[in-house]
Amino acid sequence: MGRWPGRNLHLTVFPVLLLRLAYTQLWISLSRYQTAKTKQIVNKSLDFDQVDRERNWDDQILLTALLVYLGDVALPGVSRLPWWETRGVVLVALLHAGPVEFLYYWLHRALHHHFLYSRYHSHHHASIVTEPITSVIHPFGEEMAYFLLFAIPLVSVAVSGTGSIASLVGYLVYIDFMNYLGHCNFELVPKWLFDAFPPLKYIMYTPTSTLSITLNSERTIPCSCHSTTTSMAPWTSPPVSSTRPASRGRRRRRPTPST
Repeated sequence: MGRWPGRNLHLTVFPVLLLRLAYTQLWISLSRYQTAKTKQIVNKSLDFDQVDRERNWDDQILLTALLVYLGDVALPGVSRLPWWETRGVVLVALLHAGPVEFLYYWLHRALHHHFLYSRYHSHHHASIVTEPITSVIHPFGEEMAYFLLFAIPLVSVAVSGTGSIASLVGYLVYIDFMNYLGHCNFELVPKWLFDAFPPLKYIMYTPTSTLSITLNSERTIPCSCHSTTTSMAPWTSPPVSSTRPASRGRRRRRPTPST
């Protein structure tokens, strides 16, 4: 019940890889088009240093494909997944909204501590004019911490026998969408939607809130951390609304840490 016949997982890895590459390139093009039209939050153009620093944005997509393939080989019962499994989709959503969001928030706060920030997270915040791909530009150690965290829902459905192609691909696309939305440097969600449905700010975050974090990352600021969906964790302080005007100040640039 709630299960559709599926296919071998390893036959899905490469098509999903191509889908994510094309999807990401579409976001990059849209963001740069809006920046060229001056419909941007930060009134500043990209610099060559940032473009060079973010040129390896596809590494995390390739690494994801490799890890999924290894999971297919190592974990019993995932070699042939159904297209849809209702229980697995619900489990992924609950695990992400619960433990993953909670752990991500505290991981992000830890990364804004001066010890970890200067060695890892400052590399990400070196990009003032954020692009969608800025969201995935991190030193390798930090990237692996994110991979371990976001693997929790996927490994859980795999070992419980409730995994599906829909929950795997849907979760990856969801993470991509929220990351790219929060760093695209233009407001895709209109202001009237937040006015019409105020709770929306508790289930998603916006480029404006991301910018406020970036511009305030010179020092450790305990409350300047967001979850993967919200501008700030609602149990700590209210979210930053997309209606808030973005500051156009500049901050002193920190040296890029080594990996």
